[in-house]
Amino acid sequence: DSTEIQPQARILYKPKPEHQIWSGIGRAVVTPSMVDLASHDYRYVAVGTSNGYFPGILFTQPDPNMDNESVITWDVGYRFNRLDFTFDSTFFYSQYDNVRMLRDINWHCIYGQCEDGTTQPNYAFVGSQQYSDALELSTYGIELYSSWQALPNFTINGSYSFIETDASCTGSNSCIRDDVGGYRLVYENQPNHYLSLQTLWDINDSWQLDLWLKHRGSVSSPNQASRSPDLTTIDLRLAWQKKPSWPRVEFIVDSLGSSSYSDASNSSPFIEESAFVRLSWNQL
Repeated sequence: DSTEIQPQARILYKPKPEHQIWSGIGRAVVTPSMVDLASHDYRYVAVGTSNGYFPGILFTQPDPNMDNESVITWDVGYRFNRLDFTFDSTFFYSQYDNVRMLRDINWHCIYGQCEDGTTQPNYAFVGSQQYSDALELSTYGIELYSSWQALPNFTINGSYSFIETDASCTGSNSCIRDDVGGYRLVYENQPNHYLSLQTLWDINDSWQLDLWLKHRGSVSSPNQASRSPDLTTIDLRLAWQKKPSWPRVEFIVDSLGSSSYSDASNSSPFIEESAFVRLSWNQL
């Protein structure tokens, strides 16, 4: 059992009605889950070696002595707002303590030969690892957002964000700063830049056309598995509704013109261009 405080403080200053300057600081806490504290997990895995892939069993152990994960965030921002134009900017810095991670794998059986002298069939590997709260993170960045109603029936929204993450930990080989793998790099090897541009067009009383361009920056790393190219996609939505009491028909395309891609730098491609029709009818 534990008692935590989660205070927040915010201040807002309006030099003029359309200008706002604000700042805030706060603390939040996440308690460990039962998976972290008391659950045992067995997984069948494929273990990659210089001789190819071999079957393996990975045993994950809980840590009943985990502390609560906490984060303290400070941010400061500026907002400009008038009838047809809005601009927001925010700078933030966060410090995370006792973040969940997995320690290094201890291999008890390698190529079927085990520490206790027994053997496993098919040159199988058997390993174990344990949950830990030894990871600490610091993140900082900036977020920009703007919305402009260029015409009564046409709006442009744009956003940009930059985030940098630095992770550190103790007690594992993967915590070494020049290590090219391990749990620490799961957080550090992420894109820094994100860009979004969206247009909303009411063509007439019945037709709407929305376009959404999204860009994600590349990831460079000494670890080839963590590298990721930059990615740009376009989403499209065309909608028709004769009048408010009629059904609405929408034709939607996600990732227009794109081949399959991964939404995370260290995962396999799984997102592809998709198109579908949606029918909705609101009788309220």
